[in-house]
Amino acid sequence: MFQYVFVTFTVLGTVLSLGDVIGLADGMLFLCAFINVLGLYLLFPVVRRELRNHVADLRSGRLTPVREEEKVG
Repeated sequence: MFQYVFVTFTVLGTVLSLGDVIGLADGMLFLCAFINVLGLYLLFPVVRRELRNHVADLRSGRLTPVREEEKVG
């Protein structure tokens, strides 16, 4: 499937003008950004719940913070 999409866009890239190719690429990048923002919006309640649980575990002592000498990077 990927090969067909690649060949199709390669042919379109050779036939279209540079402005049209840039416009198409810009539209595809906007679509990717829109899907990512939509995913962030839909997952926000889950992330908030997990963050609250994590902070509660840290405060209760069930989790211990990582010491500076154990950190990587």
